Amino acid sequence: MAVLGEREAHLSGVQRLALVDAAAWWLSEPNGGQELAYALLAASCATEVTTEHVYLTLITPSNQLNDDSEAPSS
Repeated sequence: MAVLGEREAHLSGVQRLALVDAAAWWLSEPNGGQELAYALLAASCATEVTTEHVYLTLITPSNQLNDDSEAPSS
């Protein structure tokens, strides 16, 4: 939702929530779900770059996102 908030100002908070929820639901479907999730995002996002960014954020495990943002320990 943060990515959509930054890049798709025309979408309301409820619209961003609905979009992320629907795309996440499609991603859980085994037969063609990834393609349908991507299509939904592409239809809602103004640019392909934003579509890619949102899609990759959705499919990246949350623990990997947290690991990437932490500074390496010395």
